Amino acid sequence: AYLDADTAHLSGTQTFSGAKTFSANAVFNGEVLVNNTSSGNAKLYIKGGGTSTANSLYITDSAGADILYVKDNKSAKFYGTLETVGNATFGGDVTISSGKGLIVSWAEGTNSGSYISQFSNLDSTNNQSNGVLIQAGSGASDKALAVRNYAGTDMFIVKGDSSATFGGDVTMGDGKTIIGTTDGTNF
Repeated sequence: AYLDADTAHLSGTQTFSGAKTFSANAVFNGEVLVNNTSSGNAKLYIKGGGTSTANSLYITDSAGADILYVKDNKSAKFYGTLETVGNATFGGDVTISSGKGLIVSWAEGTNSGSYISQFSNLDSTNNQSNGVLIQAGSGASDKALAVRNYAGTDMFIVKGDSSATFGGDVTMGDGKTIIGTTDGTNF
């Protein structure tokens, strides 16, 4: 059958066998269902292949290089930059592969006074409410933790040889300020 008119209306359920090629944009006013009959009102619903190693969604660039794939075991892998506009919620662990880093940055004027990052373990059970573990630094020249101010000046440094450096006064919980005036001062 040849549909040569500018607009062809196909009512009812249509089944097409074989590959179909569209030389212009394909516009869908309803949902697009891939291998599924009920999407729960999603605009695009893709049902996975049924095995933990199968790709439910696989996107490459024009040269065939990986951009994104999502597997049936609910894992996803991004290649390049992942930018979120708004909140991102992860139901499991987030792993950053070797040789990569996590960079969190806010542009000037976008911060409303809140913290750029926050870690909260709200478990009140002893030995189950640990905070953040930083394992780094093998010597005195390695910075396991470095805290700088806006201008990039070091304020607090913990080095791999277990030494720590403060760039200013150290204030105790009772409000008393400890000032070290001589190298090697013990507190």
